Amino acid sequence: MVFAEEERDVVVTKTPIDKLNYDELMQYIQNLPDNTRTVFNMYILEGFTHREISEKLGISEGTSKWHLHEGRKTLKEKINTLNK
Repeated sequence: MVFAEEERDVVVTKTPIDKLNYDELMQYIQNLPDNTRTVFNMYILEGFTHREISEKLGISEGTSKWHLHEGRKTLKEKINTLNK
C-alpha cells in the first residue's frame, strides 16, 4: 500500500498563555490577594470542593466561589496583557 503525502500549511498561533512560563504563572498566583489566593490554591491545586473550603476557612460556599472567580478573572487579565 502506498499513501500519498499531503502538504499542509500549518499555522501556529501563539496565545498569551503560550508566552507564560511556570515561574511567571506562580508569581501571578502569589500576587493574588491573600484570601483569593488561598481559595484558588485549595480549589485548583489541591482539589478541595467549595463545601470543604468553606468549612476549613469558616466562610460561606458563595464566598469561596466568589474568591475563585476573582482569582481566575485576575489571572486571565494579567495573562491577556502579555499579548499586548
